[in-house]
Amino acid sequence: MKTLFIPFAWVLALLLTACDTMVTNVEPPKVDPQLVVYSFISPDEPHITVEVRKTMPIFSGSVSGNDTIANATVILKQGGSQIQLPYMGEGKYRILQSQFPLVSGVRYELEVTTPDGKKVTATTTVPVEKANIDSFAVTRQAGPFGLTLDLVRVYWSDVSSAKNYYQLYTTSASLSEDTIFGDPGKFVLDNQVIDDEFAQNNRITTSFQTSLGIEEGDTVGVEMILAHTDEAYYRYHLLRLNYTGNNPFSEPTVMFNNVNGGVGVFGSYRFSKRTIQLTR
Repeated sequence: MKTLFIPFAWVLALLLTACDTMVTNVEPPKVDPQLVVYSFISPDEPHITVEVRKTMPIFSGSVSGNDTIANATVILKQGGSQIQLPYMGEGKYRILQSQFPLVSGVRYELEVTTPDGKKVTATTTVPVEKANIDSFAVTRQAGPFGLTLDLVRVYWSDVSSAKNYYQLYTTSASLSEDTIFGDPGKFVLDNQVIDDEFAQNNRITTSFQTSLGIEEGDTVGVEMILAHTDEAYYRYHLLRLNYTGNNPFSEPTVMFNNVNGGVGVFGSYRFSKRTIQLTR
């Protein structure tokens, strides 16, 4: 009886060839693309914009930009009135708000139809009131590496409705000649979405901490935009802010969707602005 010895390298080569064949022969499932619609409308904005795209298979190999839809019929409705939004490029349909003025407390319906018969709808009711920042407090703290940190507390009154949702979006732009990065443009200091669950005595308090990195004597303008939003706007942005796409161990995030017949979100908001100055 003879024993046959096969070199390990041959075995490895055979296994790798088999694996390669298996991977090559696997056909990804064919899924029909779905309509994707994103739009957030506000009486306080100059434009009404709707973005229309389609889902793309993961293994399609398509380049970015092939998911846009340029020939859809996009209609915004309110009561017996409606308007069609023209295509403006890059998947966006837009009109001036003066062409179809938005009204607080009113329900709007969005309808998007493609030439091949796909149709999606969604609705939103614009929040009635704006929320306004009525006060703030800045506490200066020593941070690591010799940095000086500013803890900014922001206060406003909860608007008078059953359940309220907010976004506080804060940017900074230097008011001195020398800006932080040599660029006079704004940059984001903080972005958060909250609801009124922890409001006390009809008052809402939130805070953010920042290190502006400016020199002694410099002044920086901090612009805070406070939006009073509908639930769809809040839930979508909350999931986006909590999404940890760079963490390979994080759980998959299912994005919020309120579009019937497709995917995406249609929401609304009111907003106000307040600018403060921080000086070193």
